[in-house]
Amino acid sequence: MEKGDAIKEERTLRQTAIEMDPTKRYRHEGFGENGQLLILFGTRDAGEGNALKPVYEELAKQGYSLEFFTDGPGAKILCSDNLKVQEISDRNNENSAEPTLLKDISKIKPTLIVTGFSGSDVTGGGGGIDLALTAKGIDANIPVVWIGDYPFGGIFQHYRGKIGIPDWIQPDYLCTPTIAAKENEMEFAPEFNPEHIIVTGQPAFDALLKEDKEKTKKDIRNKLGLKENEKLIVFMGGSIPEINAKTLEVFTDGIKKIKLENYKLVMRRHPKDPADTTFYDAITKGLPIVDSKGWTTDQIGMTADCVATIDSTEEYKAVIRNIPTVCILISDILKTCPDIYPEGKEVSIATVEDGTTPVIRTKDEAEHILSQVFNPKFQQELQEKRMRWNPGDGNATKRIINLIADLAHEVAIDPRNPRCTTQK
Repeated sequence: MEKGDAIKEERTLRQTAIEMDPTKRYRHEGFGENGQLLILFGTRDAGEGNALKPVYEELAKQGYSLEFFTDGPGAKILCSDNLKVQEISDRNNENSAEPTLLKDISKIKPTLIVTGFSGSDVTGGGGGIDLALTAKGIDANIPVVWIGDYPFGGIFQHYRGKIGIPDWIQPDYLCTPTIAAKENEMEFAPEFNPEHIIVTGQPAFDALLKEDKEKTKKDIRNKLGLKENEKLIVFMGGSIPEINAKTLEVFTDGIKKIKLENYKLVMRRHPKDPADTTFYDAITKGLPIVDSKGWTTDQIGMTADCVATIDSTEEYKAVIRNIPTVCILISDILKTCPDIYPEGKEVSIATVEDGTTPVIRTKDEAEHILSQVFNPKFQQELQEKRMRWNPGDGNATKRIINLIADLAHEVAIDPRNPRCTTQK
């Protein structure tokens, strides 16, 4: 595919995305010397938005000017933040052959483009804000940094292996949460300079490593009305209601079979779950359900005594917090959504593969696996493995800020970049 054709393809994908969920542009005005440097962020996905949030908050504190192309959960995270942003109107031009979003790059002249992974949100798994900005950045000679939010990587795996995005659409630097993520990215992009894939940690997890878990847990348990001997079990749902429902049913049936006592159950919905609030009522009827409305997913996850998921970053967060976990990956259920879970291909999760997180892969296994999950002796054996997945020292944001600052100041003296501040 020629470069021009690839850009045209990206425009088509981006137009589809805009029709699905209108993309808006926001600005935060910087100050001081750094205010002359403009960092352009692209964000849509919830995981991406949470990973980028600590980064753009810190850049704002340091005086950088920021702009955002954002929609969906990413926009909600941005607009719910304390960061003061102003929406820039005239987003679309009906007479234009492409969205104004893409044309604006040459007018905005950002020093640097920073984005995460938003491609999974576009119909058919195509490219999203991240690829659109990357393609335009490359075309305009603007450096691009990708920040990966998934602990096991998979950005290149998705874009090259699944939807065949051209190899030239890639960032200058890719920040990954773990060594496992870096290895995954290198496997699917062997030509990419490995020195430009930097293991920084995940910014959204910095707070996990510094949080006062015990105090928060005690406060929330009291407010939820839990007794001292009651366990709080949290099912973290995914974005597909049908898969959630069938998986939740297997999980709750397993709990009934092992005759678990003294527990409360929270059914935590994914922010992209489109189902009606009563969709899961028939499955949870008669169970000791606790309403977690009013609490954040992080607060509930921190308070849990056990976290059950399909495949979610919430499982990894629980591992970091040293909370027992279980993944429920039943192929007969997952294959009902072949676009995300291709039939015949087993879902691979690093913490499952190394035995840190027990996994239920068939309905018949549920009773046996859950009897282990709630066995204190078994959990004690897994505790050491969970600690191996602790990603570090809580300084991921600092490492990424240092990278962005170094690149931005290099660009400021690079005459090839439209944002060069030394040009006459």
